[in-house]
Amino acid sequence: GNGNGSDASRDGCLLVDVPSWRATRDVTLPEDLVEEVGRMLGYDKVPTPTPVGPLIVAERDPTLQIEERLRDALCMRAAATEIFSYSTLSDDAYERMGLESAPGHPTLANALQKDASRLRPAVAPSLLIHLEEWLRLRPEVLAFELGKAYAPGTDGPPVERAEAALLLARRESGDSRDLVRALRGVVDVALGAALGQMPRLQRVTPPDSSPWLHPTRAASLSLGGQVVGLMGAVAPDLLPRLGLAAGEAAVASFDLDALAALPAGGSDYRAVSRFPESRIDLAFVAGYDITTDALIDTIRQAGPRTLVRVQPFDVFRMDDERSLAFHLGFQAADRTLTEKDVSKARARIVKAVEKLGVRLR
Repeated sequence: GNGNGSDASRDGCLLVDVPSWRATRDVTLPEDLVEEVGRMLGYDKVPTPTPVGPLIVAERDPTLQIEERLRDALCMRAAATEIFSYSTLSDDAYERMGLESAPGHPTLANALQKDASRLRPAVAPSLLIHLEEWLRLRPEVLAFELGKAYAPGTDGPPVERAEAALLLARRESGDSRDLVRALRGVVDVALGAALGQMPRLQRVTPPDSSPWLHPTRAASLSLGGQVVGLMGAVAPDLLPRLGLAAGEAAVASFDLDALAALPAGGSDYRAVSRFPESRIDLAFVAGYDITTDALIDTIRQAGPRTLVRVQPFDVFRMDDERSLAFHLGFQAADRTLTEKDVSKARARIVKAVEKLGVRLR
């Protein structure tokens, strides 16, 4: 009934002759014969076994996961603007950023833009090079980019790494240290949301590979004892080269591959207490060699289990020292704390902090 002739089987195989009037139409492949058998036998009689095989779970790229979390945190929580740019810089940009003295930076032979053939050593220059244009349009800019940066290879092609850069700039000039503190708040929000951890800052001299950073107002960013980035004010001699007669800027950068290699930090949850929180403010006068992180750690270690909040809220700078003020919150899960409880905790905290060479204001 299908026009195909068949012969006796040979070695378990059925020999089929396909007539010419079907061979040039719908029976040209072995699979077509299988379909004919199924049609004549009845598709409902063909057994349908469930396929059996290993289920392989696709692994997500940890660097891409970090990028997604940082993007969400910076856009949704910090209201920052994401920038997309090429991974190349022009010779003019290299010169203005002070990168000409850094030898060995790779150049593309077939660049998409003739005047931008230099692979960027970091993402931050791609933000800084547009700073003057952005500040003409608005008084303050908070922008970031997630992209690729390149370092010279030892004996082969350039080494590519994933990097994030964050820029905070203002049209009006002021104390760049205040701008750096504001940028640190954004960094804490971003890394806290992405990793559940806050970075530690350590004052450093910027490396030669980051000539855009202020020579005395830069710090490394560390998580889990590992340096994952840099942040600081923009070098004052760079701003005029970028076309800015006034204003200030600060930048931060993170190595996304290093962040992805860190163990993910979890969020700490505690039951909501039915009892009120007791709040006090403490202000300490400390030298510039005592970091805010050191004070916060000492307060937390000296405080009782009922210490649930330590929040810095004010800085007053003097010539050789500064005053740091903190909100402290105490709360118990089973009772309302008394004035005696809070006073005892306050005395313990003040005594511990004074051992750092800090005095109560």
